[in-house]
Amino acid sequence: MAWTIAAFEKAELVEQIVVVVAEEFQLFVTKEVFDKYKFMKVSKVVTGGENRQISVFNALKSLPGSTKIVAIHDGVRPLILPEDINRVVATAVKHKAAIMAVPVKETVKQVEGDVIVKTLERDKIWLAQTPQAFEYKLIQQAHDKFSGDDSNAVTDDSLLVEKMGIPVKVIVPSGPNTKVTTPEDMNYVETILRMRSNG
Repeated sequence: MAWTIAAFEKAELVEQIVVVVAEEFQLFVTKEVFDKYKFMKVSKVVTGGENRQISVFNALKSLPGSTKIVAIHDGVRPLILPEDINRVVATAVKHKAAIMAVPVKETVKQVEGDVIVKTLERDKIWLAQTPQAFEYKLIQQAHDKFSGDDSNAVTDDSLLVEKMGIPVKVIVPSGPNTKVTTPEDMNYVETILRMRSNG
């Protein structure tokens, strides 16, 4: 989390940072991240909800009405570069909505059980990442509109904007933007961060 916040601290277009943390980890994060590294842009800590969508909505509701653009990012993506954050935010300023994403490299199969049912067109398949940036009023409206439906556990904020019929621009990251979900991911990310620190 400290590496992730540090990237947003360095991004020129980011004015303040709101961190969403599960209630049981807030004391630990305050001591080991905020107090330890003295981040200047962290303005508040918000308690997360039962799933990602509720957590993001909690953060959105904590922001002042004068907020123009919101960039939503996964804390487990610490490799994000400040310049990529700036690019996504600048694109959202111009086009209302933008996300980081990468085109897939492998052939993609749709599988049911253990049987292929369809081969998808690889050149049209992209993997969504974060940050995802939106006009504040737009993303707040999207969360308001879909907060009570069956998609309450959506894992991607841009989906809510798409469901409103708003086009979302795609930005390819200029460096690795790995999401840490496995021990192997952690090893890779640690290696990259160590290389950057020594460089």
